[in-house]
Amino acid sequence: MIQLDVIAGSNKGASFQTEESSFVIGRARTNRIILLDNKVSAGHAQIERRHQTYCLRDLNSTNGTFVNGRAITTEAKLAEGDEIRLGQTVLRVKAIAVSPASQAANVSLSDAAALAPSPVHARVPRTQTAAVLQQPSADTATPGLIEAYRNLLAMYKVSSIIRSGVGGDKLLDEVLAQVFRNFRAERGVIMLYDDDGTELVPRAFRTRGGGPPETEMVISRTIANEVIESQEAILTTDATLDERFNPAESIVQQHIRSAMCAPISAKNRPLGIIYVDCRTEAGTFKKADLELLTAIGNEAGVAVENQILRQANLKAERLAAVGQTVAGLSHYVKNVLTCMEAGSDIITRGLKESDLGAIGKGWGVVSRNERRISELVLDMLNYSTERKPARAACDLNNVIEDVAETIGPTAEAAGVRLELELDPELSTVPADPNGVHRCVLNLLTNALDAVEGADDPKVTVATGRRDDHVFFQVTDNGGGIPADVRDKIFDVFVSTKGEGGTGLGLAVVKKIVNEHAGEVSVESEPGQGARFTVAFPTQPPSGY
Repeated sequence: MIQLDVIAGSNKGASFQTEESSFVIGRARTNRIILLDNKVSAGHAQIERRHQTYCLRDLNSTNGTFVNGRAITTEAKLAEGDEIRLGQTVLRVKAIAVSPASQAANVSLSDAAALAPSPVHARVPRTQTAAVLQQPSADTATPGLIEAYRNLLAMYKVSSIIRSGVGGDKLLDEVLAQVFRNFRAERGVIMLYDDDGTELVPRAFRTRGGGPPETEMVISRTIANEVIESQEAILTTDATLDERFNPAESIVQQHIRSAMCAPISAKNRPLGIIYVDCRTEAGTFKKADLELLTAIGNEAGVAVENQILRQANLKAERLAAVGQTVAGLSHYVKNVLTCMEAGSDIITRGLKESDLGAIGKGWGVVSRNERRISELVLDMLNYSTERKPARAACDLNNVIEDVAETIGPTAEAAGVRLELELDPELSTVPADPNGVHRCVLNLLTNALDAVEGADDPKVTVATGRRDDHVFFQVTDNGGGIPADVRDKIFDVFVSTKGEGGTGLGLAVVKKIVNEHAGEVSVESEPGQGARFTVAFPTQPPSGY
């Protein structure tokens, strides 16, 4: 269970409490937690339960997600007292407590005892269809129909749980909850193999309410091994009379009277077991119950297998993305080095011929490409490093004039008109001058690249004030940003320049702006240029 109290924003005073293992926070009405904040994205952030804690990750939101004033790039573990900022809303983690329904750390298997046939032992092959699809005989029509309806309803609910898209331990916990609704079980557990495929690990654990919480649960290894090896579900109606178990066996020592265990498998590959038992009375479970538990185990096996496949696909996609990124950066660096090598050759020839003009030309090529390498390294450091802005009274106009002076010769050489429309009444803003400088430089550099080939290339930088924000805009009259790229233009490694870009520049801009609790946006239509707007708050929220 996690409780989040809203301490700032439109939802101030609200409190959210949930036991879900995974949920989304945002403006969309389909979210578990809905925030009435126009600075919050539709699906802004996600919280997932990981064993004994909860983790928060940003879902590529426009304005970023912050924990205790620090922007998160991958994910952050949450603790009681942490403050989460999304847009203008701040939530405080009031309480964290993992639900007892998922606490299975003390579930273990005891050593196996030899199996022997027993008249009270029932088996159901994993592939056998449950009684839900069997036609009741005429002489037992009424009881049979009632039993069939019960089983059919249970399977429908289990299938609904699996189709709902719930994943991980939450899915297994809900499946186990459905088992408890259909059987008079006192304890139940779902165990799956670990990543190495060698040990069964508890993933969901439940006990019937009304008594003290369980501190330990030991499952008969005899039962678990037999179910895994034979791929058949087994039932004992009275363990005290079952010849399979000797007096030292855990199922006897724990005074378990009735127990059922079914395999969880997919494509004939064992994935785990689902086990329930009762200590108060013998004969609690019947063969029909075992058939239903078998069917539930089959459905759970399909769901677990699908999760494994999805995780494998995600891993493959991540590796492919890393490969593409490395390849893209390699091409970029190779192109820069090729240009530097050409410049070096020009300098060498100029030295041999004492041609100062050639030396100057070659040095210009080397210098420009050295700057490109330097900017790449700075962008990589800026993007990969978590930092808190070193705020000072930053004069936005002065920063822009400084960047324009630096980049002016490059614009002039390319035939680009660089115009400044700076508000002379603009006040200073509490911001990190180095970070603001980097934002302006990256946006201006991109704009110069964007107008290459335009009839009358022009880039304009303007400043102004809007409400409680000071902003600057970089506008170009280039070819615009394609619609399929515009929504993800601030994502890392997304570039419209092909091998001529790294896809880091705009990602760095967004990261720096998020660290200032600011806003960055883009307006563009194909063939009509683009306008980037960056706004910094005149009074940053607490924690920034």
